[in-house]
Amino acid sequence: MAINHTTGGILIVAGTCIGAGMLALPVAMASGGFLGSCAALVLFWLVMALTGLYVLEVNLYLPAESNFISMAKLTLGRPGKIIAWLTYLLLL
Repeated sequence: MAINHTTGGILIVAGTCIGAGMLALPVAMASGGFLGSCAALVLFWLVMALTGLYVLEVNLYLPAESNFISMAKLTLGRPGKIIAWLTYLLLL
C-alpha cells in the first residue's frame, strides 16, 4: 500500500502533537486531583469548541479568499492583524 509524502508528513506531525500532549496531561494535572482535572479538561474543551465556532462564523461572513490575517484585520483592526502575524511567526 503506497502512501504519498503529504499524507505521511501529516500523520507524523499529528502523531507527534497528540503524543506529546497525551504524555504531558497526566503530569500537569496530577496536583489537581481527579475531579479538578476532569473539570479543567471540560473547561478547556468548551473554550476550544467556542473558539472554533467563532472562527467558523467569521469565516462564513467574509469572502472565500479570506485567511486568518485578513479575518483578524477586518474584525479586530490593526492590533488584531499584528497579533495574528506575530502568532504565525512564532508558530511557524
